Amino acid sequence: MAAYAALAAGIVLAPALARADGAFPDSMRILVPPDRPQQIMLGTNFGLVVSNDAGAHWHLICEEAIAAGGEYVTQYLMSAAPADTMYAMSINQLSVSGDQGCSWTPAGGLWTEPAFTDTFPDPTNPARVFALALVRNDQGLFVSSLFDSTNGGRRFGAPLFTAGDSVLLTGVESAASNPQTLYLTEFGNPAGGVVSSLARSGDDGRTFHEVSLLGDLGMGEARLAAVDPTDPRVIYYRVLSPEGADRLAISRDGGDTAQVVLALAGLMTTFLRRADGTLLVGTATEGAFISHDGGLTFAPWPRAPHLRWLAERAGVLYAATDNILDKYAAASSSDDGQTWTPLLRFENLCGILDCSPSLRPTCQAAWTRLVELLRITGCQDAPPPPDASADLAADAPAPPRPSNGCSCGSSASPDRPVGPLLLGFGLGIAALLARRATR
Repeated sequence: MAAYAALAAGIVLAPALARADGAFPDSMRILVPPDRPQQIMLGTNFGLVVSNDAGAHWHLICEEAIAAGGEYVTQYLMSAAPADTMYAMSINQLSVSGDQGCSWTPAGGLWTEPAFTDTFPDPTNPARVFALALVRNDQGLFVSSLFDSTNGGRRFGAPLFTAGDSVLLTGVESAASNPQTLYLTEFGNPAGGVVSSLARSGDDGRTFHEVSLLGDLGMGEARLAAVDPTDPRVIYYRVLSPEGADRLAISRDGGDTAQVVLALAGLMTTFLRRADGTLLVGTATEGAFISHDGGLTFAPWPRAPHLRWLAERAGVLYAATDNILDKYAAASSSDDGQTWTPLLRFENLCGILDCSPSLRPTCQAAWTRLVELLRITGCQDAPPPPDASADLAADAPAPPRPSNGCSCGSSASPDRPVGPLLLGFGLGIAALLARRATR
């Protein structure tokens, strides 16, 4: 298990609650189930925060109730309606909830000592979910594999695909408009040199065809940001570099070719393809960008807050934001991001969600820490007025803390290339470590 701890420390960098690692509480991902118009769920680095009244009141489900052993959660996801199954991925476990987060059970599977790198619920099938994990094979070696479950994550079967030696599967998605189409991104350093590739299947995972991304996208690590919901051949990539200058790339032919459409000076934190085709990109330091022509051109999106994650429901944008710099942790916009209505400030959390007999005793210690750390003043009765969104900068600089970032669609790591961090798994990545600098 020491090897898994090394992988987790490198690949999964979403910070935990201000416990041993000292990370400050921050937003990670916002979930807005389409069949529950009053419900909003905010994944944070200290647990899941839930509102069942459109943001008027928010309650906590702490990490200790979600992931056994106190592991911090790196991804919160939700299945398609009507199941709305919740998934919480941590380093060594995948937790599943069928009751809106009130209770959680670990997923089972045909794997040994899994270390998870990505999870993706099928957007068309409420019962199906994909998972990527490093597992031990019959020879006792660690291999990166794709698994799927057809019963809501309760049980995963045999691997659908296994990467080659010293190669890690970093992202998985299926196409909403053609669920038989699956995509995987791969990155690593086998004996023959650096691998950055896309594996695609047109037959629901029975066979895969691999395409190298090195020619079009260079030595950067390409990860899945999204698959277009209306065209299964359009793929959006986040391309990471050791220098921390991310790029957005698009393939319009199922991965055969790809083109960089937006070069950034820093980290990409979120990507959203809206229902009308508008593309939105959030960054850690450069603000946000918008494209109205399918990614042919981008322009600054000046009124966006400090974006951790974006989601859309019924034409309304929802954002996970920076509670310090924006003075709110979640917000919504009904005018395409011209103005934002704050939905949550961490200091107005109401308390522990009262939906399970075990939640309060399990979460009491975490809640007590949060109250002291955030100076929680009590439950707000209604969302703050819209004009509070005008102040997008804090009066004082934020305290130092790790960048939360986000996975931009599928990868578990928010802000570092995977390749340089594989050495701890004994996968033979020493050559890659020598060639690429870490940040």
